[in-house]
Amino acid sequence: MKTLIIPEAQQLVRIGTVLQILPVSQSAWYRMITEGYAPKPIRLGPRSVAWRLDDILSLARGEWHPSEQRAAA
Repeated sequence: MKTLIIPEAQQLVRIGTVLQILPVSQSAWYRMITEGYAPKPIRLGPRSVAWRLDDILSLARGEWHPSEQRAAA
């Protein structure tokens, strides 16, 4: 069986993983998004969202800026 390797830039993570990477509460995370301090989520379905892993890691390193916000896929 072949292993599919997905580049980090294309990997999506759900809220649980985001909160493991960033030391904030879920309510604080959504407030950061609303205020423009964190990347907007990508809607996967009517009740499901995710974030690009590279955006989350950039934010954790202090390298993410609102001007880097990409259009939702």
